[in-house]
Amino acid sequence: MIEASGLTKAYGATLVLDEVDAGLGPGEGLALLGPNGAGKTTLLRILATALRPTAGRATVLGHDVVREREAIRSRIAVIAAASHLYQELTAEENLRFTAQMRGVPADRGEIGKALEDVGLAGARSVRVRAYSGGMQRRLALAKVLLFKPALVFLDEPYLALDREAGALLDRTILAVKARGGGAVIASHQLGRAYAVCDRFAILVEGRVAWEGRKDGMTLEGLRAAYEAAVEGNRQ
Repeated sequence: MIEASGLTKAYGATLVLDEVDAGLGPGEGLALLGPNGAGKTTLLRILATALRPTAGRATVLGHDVVREREAIRSRIAVIAAASHLYQELTAEENLRFTAQMRGVPADRGEIGKALEDVGLAGARSVRVRAYSGGMQRRLALAKVLLFKPALVFLDEPYLALDREAGALLDRTILAVKARGGGAVIASHQLGRAYAVCDRFAILVEGRVAWEGRKDGMTLEGLRAAYEAAVEGNRQ
């Protein structure tokens, strides 16, 4: 589903991402881990076609992330601090408009069910500008439930979510994987990432300092690998 090689991103003389390779197969979740400024969000945004790499190449769902961005965008969903929500539209209008833009049929009943599933049925007619950060993330999650994308990109998705919403997000990610889709998660929360992901890449100063699979690895083992990767870079 994802093949990336030598991805590099620089802003002038500042190198944010340095020749990163990444891969993801059907039914898998990839966790991008690392301290602040490690390059997690930059890598996620490149793979989600929101940012162009300075060098290297990547394909997502068989399409080039630079030349075929629209083909990718029609099949993915992004949950981030800014999740492509229209602030002047209501929650219901956001979902209906997005459905029209995607060319996906979605009637009022389906939209209502998605909003109910994420706990926003009572606020369906409220403009998104009045939503809290947690409510906006719930609405972004409603998009995933409604449109069933092949790939979901999530940037610190658990921030501002209560326990119930976090559990719903976990179930949604697992459901995407179960139908043969995939997920890429940039997160500081190793426990959450471990619960829903199969591959892990620890980034430090724009490079992959460690990568591995969940097979046979405990959460404690992942924490130890994280600490070793970060501490090794400080020495």
